[in-house]
Parts: sequence; C-alpha cells; structure tokens
Amino acid sequence: MWCGNYATSQTEVQRYCNVTTQRRAKLYVLLYPIQNILNNFQSIYLISSLYVNFLGVAFLISCACLCGVALFGVYYDCDPLRTGAITKTDQLMPHFVMNHLRHIPGMAGLFVSCVFSASLSTMSSGFNALATVTYDDFLSRTNVRKLPEKQIQQISKFIAFGYGMLAIAMAFVVSQINSILEAAISIAGALVGPMFGLFLCGILVPFTNSF
Repeated sequence: MWCGNYATSQTEVQRYCNVTTQRRAKLYVLLYPIQNILNNFQSIYLISSLYVNFLGVAFLISCACLCGVALFGVYYDCDPLRTGAITKTDQLMPHFVMNHLRHIPGMAGLFVSCVFSASLSTMSSGFNALATVTYDDFLSRTNVRKLPEKQIQQISKFIAFGYGMLAIAMAFVVSQINSILEAAISIAGALVGPMFGLFLCGILVPFTNSF
C-alpha cells in the first residue's frame, strides 16, 4: 500500500511535479511524514537517501501504537463502547482527550485543531488532484481551441469546489458508518492495489502494452 501511495497516487505525483529538481522530489518522499515540521528548514535538502523515509513512517506508526497502548491502559477494564459512553470506536480518542486531558488548558482545542489541520491538508491535495485529472482527461479533450492558462485555473478551481461540496454531502452519509477508519482503509486498498498492479505490469511486463 505504501508503494502504491508513493509511486502511483495522483496526489503524490502532482506534488513531485511541483518541485524544481528530481533530487528535491526524492527528498519530498523522504520527509513526507514530517514535512510540516521541517517545512521551514532549508538544510533538509542536503539529505539524499531514500531510506530516511522509514524514519518518518516509523515515527508516525510509533505514535499511533503509543496512543493505542495508552487507550488500552486506561480502558482495559471499562470499555466506553460497552458502557454506552460512546457509540462508535472512532470516538474513543476524543473521549479520552475530553475526559482525561481536559484539566490541561487548551488541550482539547489543540487536539481538534490538529485533527482539522491534518484532514484539510490531505483533502486539499486530493481535491486539486481530482480537479487536474478531471480537466486533463475529460474537459480538455472536448475543447477544440486551447484555452488560456488563467481560464484553465478558474475551471479547475470550480471543479475542486464541486468536489468539495460532494465531500461535504458524503460526510453525512459516512457518519452513519460504524468505523470511518476501517472504511477508509478498505476503500484505499481497493483502489491503490489494482492501480499499483497495473503500473507494475506495464513496467515489468512491457509486451502487455502491445495488445
């Protein structure tokens, strides 16, 4: 799944194309998990090893595991889902923050802001990628004359706005699902896996393109 996300995802490829050199594109892959933290440090461009990416991924996974261990340590003998304190497993972490960390001033607001920041960062890239693909693969082929760049940008913004409205509408439907995380992982796996397999087939088995 990681290979599919980094190698064939339209969102990631679009980000690679926005950097000036191939070296910086590789560097983006290295520091993608911690790019928001290191965004203001120009010295990070001195790094050239692709394997540095593992450090960022390991850091994120370690944090997620530590959160899970902390939740288990607190609720191992009192499941909030069974007691009715929460109705979905996705509510466990917010429930923990509101009940056990509320004595720390600003912690609840910091938690909410981090969630919104992470989601908006990911969704903005996704909307831009969807707008680009929609215009390049569908709308641009229907236009006989070439449109000016400014008009293309305006059309792409309207397309991204439309996808944003669609996402808001879908949020009301997704709220009825028991676990949003499991649904997101399942959908991502169903889409990323075949796409990555298609690219691998084209690279490793070139004669498949001859039919």
